[in-house]
Amino acid sequence: MSPYMSLKGTIMINKLDLKALFVLFALISFVVVAQEDNSDNSEEAEEEVIEEVITTGSRIARNPLELAQPVTIISGDEYRARAYTNAAQALTDLPEVGSVSSLSGDQSGLGAGQQVASNFGLGSSRTVTLVNSRRFVGSQSPTGGAGSGLAVDLNNIPSALIERVEIMPVGGAAVYGADAIAGVVNFILKDDFEGAELTVNSYDYAGMDDDTSFNFTIGGNFADGRGNIVINAQVEDRGQVFYDQANDRIRNCTQGFLYENPSDSGQDIYANVGYTVEQELTNGFALNYADAQGRRSFGDNGLHICSTLVSNPVSGLLSDDGYNEVGADGGPFWGGALADGLYYHFPGVGGDMTVMDPGVPYGRNYYTKGSNIYNIQDNKILRAGFERKNISIFIKYDINDDHRLYFDLYNNGFFAEDDGSSSSAHYHDYYFGYADKDNCAVGGNPYSNNKCWSLSGGIPISYDDPFLTQNSRDILSANGYASGDTLYLQRLGVDLSPTLRGDGFENESKTQFYNAGFDGKFEIMGEEFTYDIGTSWGETRITSTEPIQIGARYAAALDYGINPATGEIDCKFNYVDGYELAVTGGKRADFSYFGGGVGLGKPGDCSPFNPMGFDLRENDAAKAYFSSYDNEGATLNQKSFYWNVAGEVPGFELPAGPVQFAIGYDVRKEKAKFDASQMALFSVATRGSQTRGTTGFFEIESQYVELSMPIVSDLPFADEVRLDYSFRDLDNTNTLRSNSYDVDALSLYWRINDDFAFRYSDQTTTKSPNISQLYGPANPSFQQALDPCDTRYVDDGDFPANRLANCTADGIDTTDFTSFVAGGTVQGTSGGNPNLLDEDGETTSYGIMFTPTYDFLEPYGDFTFSVDFIEILLTDYVTTFSLIDFMEACYDASSFPNNFCLNFQRDANGQVTDFQVGSGNSGIIDFATYIYRASWSHDLATVIGQDEGSLGDISVSWRGLQQDQRFEADSGDPADLIDKTGWASDPEWSYDLTVGWAYKDLTVFYQADFVDGGYVNKQQTDIRADRYIGYNGKPFTEYDSYWFDTIGAVYNYGDNMTFSIRINNPLDHDGSEGRYDTNRRLSFIGRTITTQFQIRF
Repeated sequence: MSPYMSLKGTIMINKLDLKALFVLFALISFVVVAQEDNSDNSEEAEEEVIEEVITTGSRIARNPLELAQPVTIISGDEYRARAYTNAAQALTDLPEVGSVSSLSGDQSGLGAGQQVASNFGLGSSRTVTLVNSRRFVGSQSPTGGAGSGLAVDLNNIPSALIERVEIMPVGGAAVYGADAIAGVVNFILKDDFEGAELTVNSYDYAGMDDDTSFNFTIGGNFADGRGNIVINAQVEDRGQVFYDQANDRIRNCTQGFLYENPSDSGQDIYANVGYTVEQELTNGFALNYADAQGRRSFGDNGLHICSTLVSNPVSGLLSDDGYNEVGADGGPFWGGALADGLYYHFPGVGGDMTVMDPGVPYGRNYYTKGSNIYNIQDNKILRAGFERKNISIFIKYDINDDHRLYFDLYNNGFFAEDDGSSSSAHYHDYYFGYADKDNCAVGGNPYSNNKCWSLSGGIPISYDDPFLTQNSRDILSANGYASGDTLYLQRLGVDLSPTLRGDGFENESKTQFYNAGFDGKFEIMGEEFTYDIGTSWGETRITSTEPIQIGARYAAALDYGINPATGEIDCKFNYVDGYELAVTGGKRADFSYFGGGVGLGKPGDCSPFNPMGFDLRENDAAKAYFSSYDNEGATLNQKSFYWNVAGEVPGFELPAGPVQFAIGYDVRKEKAKFDASQMALFSVATRGSQTRGTTGFFEIESQYVELSMPIVSDLPFADEVRLDYSFRDLDNTNTLRSNSYDVDALSLYWRINDDFAFRYSDQTTTKSPNISQLYGPANPSFQQALDPCDTRYVDDGDFPANRLANCTADGIDTTDFTSFVAGGTVQGTSGGNPNLLDEDGETTSYGIMFTPTYDFLEPYGDFTFSVDFIEILLTDYVTTFSLIDFMEACYDASSFPNNFCLNFQRDANGQVTDFQVGSGNSGIIDFATYIYRASWSHDLATVIGQDEGSLGDISVSWRGLQQDQRFEADSGDPADLIDKTGWASDPEWSYDLTVGWAYKDLTVFYQADFVDGGYVNKQQTDIRADRYIGYNGKPFTEYDSYWFDTIGAVYNYGDNMTFSIRINNPLDHDGSEGRYDTNRRLSFIGRTITTQFQIRF
C-alpha cells in the first residue's frame, strides 16, 4: 500500500470511529432520557427569548448561539460600530478570512479592483460566497489565471442593506453544495426597508488620491403594507496611482534589500546605500565610480538604489550581436558592451549615443541598482482606477399570511483601467526573438535573409543608419565599426503605448442577477413547515481593450532608408519596387492579407520609426501608422433552480424534543465563454502569441436531507445535547463526462450548562474544477523559470539535497550550468484538462464555548470565550502548473524521474526547448488551525468606582488565529509534504485586539492587528545558519513579529444622521520604526482615512 493510501485510510478510519462513537452516545442518551421522570418543575426560570433564525451552516432555524459549527456573526451594529464602508472590509478584518484584492487590470485578471473572499488563503474558488443563503453569479474571467470564474466580487453586494455577515470557516458542502471546502461567507441583507438613506464615503489614499462613493437607498410599503420595495444605488470612483506618483515610502529608493553574495551564490546579504559589493567589475560597470579593487557601492553615483532593467532600456542599448546572455562577451553579467567595454544608449536626441551607467549589479540577470536610465519600475501601477455603478432592487409581496413572493435584481456596471504595466510592453531582446548575425551579412543587407531577424529580437542597426548622428558614428568608428557593419538594439517599447507606460488596459464588466421565488409556511398533520422555492439567472460580461502594434506595419516602419525621390528618411515599403518585408520575406502582393487580413496599406502610408530614443516626437506619425486596439472578452452565465422544506418530523418526537428536518433539491448550471480577439487568433500584434477562445459548462444537480435530533435535555452536565446530520448527493456533468459524489456532515452540540458548551463537526466536501481548468485551449505560452539545475539555484528549494541529486542524475553539471530559461523565455503550450475530477475534502472541527453566568462575576462585566480547532484535508486538488512548478516538482521530489519531468524537454546541452503546462488533480493540502474568540464588556463608570451609566460602556474583543499546520505537496506524494507553519509566509499567530467605548451617541475604538514573525526559509537555514546576513552584519534565520493599528469613531446625531471615520496607520508609519524588523523591509503607504456621512429621511 502506498504511503498516501495509508495516510488517507488512517484518517478515514479515525473519522468513522468518531461517527460511530457519537451515534452510540446518542443511543445511550436516548435510553437515559426515556427512563427519566418527566415531572414538571413548578419553578420556571425567567429566560430571555432568543429568536431562532436560519443561520449559515444549516437550513433549520435555531438559536444563533447554539450552533454545532464555529460561525462568526458580524452583526449590523458591529458592522457600523467598526466604521466599515463596504462588504469586503468586514471580512478583511477577520484573521482567518482573506479578502483577495486585484489592484491590476491587466488581461490576466480582467478585474482590477475586484475583491473576493478566501478563507485561510486556500483560494477563492474553495470559499462559497452567498447572499441571503443563496448562490450569486461570479464575476471573474474564466481564463488567464483570473481565478475560478465563479468567485463573487464582494463589491457587488449592497453594503447599505447588510443586516449581518456570517462566516463559517469549515465545510458546508452538505448544506450548500459543491465548492464549500474552506467554508462559507453569507451576507444577510435587510428583509425590508422603509424611508430613504444617503451615504457619502470619502477615502484619502495616504495623500496620493481622494476617492468618493455614493450610496442611496429608498424603500417603502405598498398594497396596504403587504408589499415592500427597496431600491439601492451605488456609485464609486477611484483614481489610478502609479509608483512615480506615489510617496517616497512606497517607491523607496534608499531602503535596504537582500542581494545575492557575488562570491557565494548560496548566501543573501542585507545591503543599503554605501554598501560595497565584493566583486571586481568590468569597465562598462566600473566607470569612474569603482575603487582600486574595481568594486562599486550601491548609490555611489548619487542617484538611487531602485532596481532598473538595464539590459533593455527604453532608450535602447546598442550591442554588437544582440546576444545579451549572462556572461556573454566575457562579462560577469550580460553582454552588450562595445569594444571599449562601455555600454551605450540614446537618452536624448534620437540616434545620439552616450555612455550608460548600468549601476551596481546585485545578483539578478538583467536588473541593477541605481543606473542612470529611465526607470520603468516607476511605470508600474500601485493602484488601478475604476468606476462602479450598481443598482439593486428587492421586492417582497405577502400573498397572504402564509405565503410570500420575492424578487431580487442586481445590475452592476464596472469599468477599470490600468495604464501602467511595463512587463507587457514589447521587448526587443535576444531572449524574445533571435538575431542570427552570421546569416545576415549577405550584400551588407541585414534584412536579406529570413533567418536574420524576428520582430521580437534585437533591432538591426546599420552603421549607415540615417537616424544615427555623427557623434554616434564617431563612437562606432572608435570601436572598430565601419560602413556596412550591423549592430543590434535591445529595447523595451513602453513608448509604443499611448500612455507611455507599457500598456493601457481598459476592462469593462456588466453583471446582472435575478432571483425570484416563493417562501412561507404550510401545515400537514397539524405540523407547521417552512418552504422556499425559486430560480435565479445571472450573467457577467467582461470586455478588455488594450493598445497593440500591428506586427507587419511595425516591421515596415523599422525598415527604412533614404527615399531617392525626396532625399528624406522613409519606409522602404513606400519607394522600393518588389519590396520584401524583412521578417517574413512576403512580397508586396501578399500584404493585403498579411497577418489575418491586416495589410500595410498603400505606398506612402508608412512612416519610419526611429527606435534609438524614448518617446521621440518624430515617431508620432509612425505610431499612428502601426498602432491599433485589440478587444477580447468573457461571458459567465449561471442558472439555478432550488426548493427546500423544513420543519419538525410529524408524528414523531424524541423524549428530549421534536426531531427537526430540512430537505431540498437544487440544480445549477455554470457556463463560460472566452472570446479571443482576432488579432490574437492570427498573431497580428507584435507581442503575445496565438490565442484561441474557449467555451464549456458544468451542471451540478443535487438533493439533500438534514436532520437535527435532540438527544438529551435538562440533565446534569447536559442541559442540551443535539446531534445534527446532513447528506447531499451530487451529480456533476460537464461537456465530456459525468461524475457522482456524496458528501455528508455529522455535528454535535452539547451545552453542558449555562456556562459551558462543546461542539463537534465532521464533514466531507467537494469542489468542481472551474471552466478554464476544464476547457482552456492549448495556446502557445512563453514562460521563464529559475531552472532548479542552474548553478545559481541548485542549492535552493524546499528539498535542496533532492534537487542536487536529481539534477546530477539528469546528466547536468550543476557546478557550471547557466540555463537559458532562467533569464529568457521559452515557447511551449498551456491549456485545460477536460478529464479533471472534483476535488475531495474532509473537514473536522471541535470547540468549546465559555459564557459565564456566575453571580460572583456579575460585578466584573460580561465575558465570553471560545476556541475551535479546524482541520481541512484536501486531496486531488486541482493545481495549474507553470513551467517552474513542473521543474521544481520534478527535481525536488523524493523519486526521480517522475511524471512531472515529462512536461518539459531539454536538448543535449541541458537547455529547455519546449514545455506543456496546464491543470491536473495532483495535490494534497492538510491544513489545521485554532480559532479564538474572546470578548469583555462592562459599564465604564463601575470599573472606576463611579455611578453606573454615567460614563458609558467599555468593551474589549480579541480574535485570534493560531495555525497548527499547513502541509502541502503539489506532487500528491506524502513524502513531499512540507509544513511551512511558522515561516514568515505562513505565520503561526495572527490576531486583532479591539478596545471600544460607547457613550450615548458616540462610539470610538482602537484596533491593533498582530502578525507573527517566522522563518525566512527554514529548509535553507537548517542546512546553513548563515544563509541570510542581516542589516547588522550578523546571520539571521527569522523575521520578528509586528503589529499595525486602526482607530475609528461613529457619532449618531439623533435618529437621522451618522458620521463615522476610520483611520488606518494613524501614526503614519512607513515601516522603519522600532516596532518593525529592519530585515523584513516593510513599507507602508502611510495614513489612510475613510469618512462616511449618512443621512436618513
